[in-house]
Amino acid sequence: MTTPPADESTERVGPITEPERVADRDGVAWTTSEYEHDSPDHCEDGVAGRAVVCVERADGAVLVRSNESEPTVLPPTGVVEPGGDWAAVARETVPAATGVPVELDGVLVVRRVDHVVDGTTHQTTHHVVFHGRPTESGDPAADGVGDTAAVDAGEGWTTAWIDRLPAPLRGVDADPFDDLRSVL
Repeated sequence: MTTPPADESTERVGPITEPERVADRDGVAWTTSEYEHDSPDHCEDGVAGRAVVCVERADGAVLVRSNESEPTVLPPTGVVEPGGDWAAVARETVPAATGVPVELDGVLVVRRVDHVVDGTTHQTTHHVVFHGRPTESGDPAADGVGDTAAVDAGEGWTTAWIDRLPAPLRGVDADPFDDLRSVL
């Protein structure tokens, strides 16, 4: 597990509207990725980026979402619109998508993503990967305390707590799995 630095980047986590400035902070990793697309109309077309939240319980289990139609697990992730605040989107996304209230501890990674169509960079977005913990609401199911069973999150998605990546995904090189590996 990588614990974020205890500085001004913790909630504690204030507004983040310029991800590249956060990448300069101690303890925050900076990465770049290139995503190839068949057309300019892709999943991040017209957006500023994504807020990714690695929510970790006290026992080290991490909150993930999975879809019955895809053999994968993903941390809760929200779309950030142009001019948006990555931290606000992160705080809103986790409870909306999973039912688990969260407090952000800090930023783990800032990723610049170049979206390439026909060999040319079409757009650049930023993914900010946060570390968070379930808040103590007094509801064990909502806090995720002691609840390791998958719950229905709607639209074919389920939410669960894991303590390691599923075996078929352990060797896969992809940003969402790297994000999860940073806390597992």
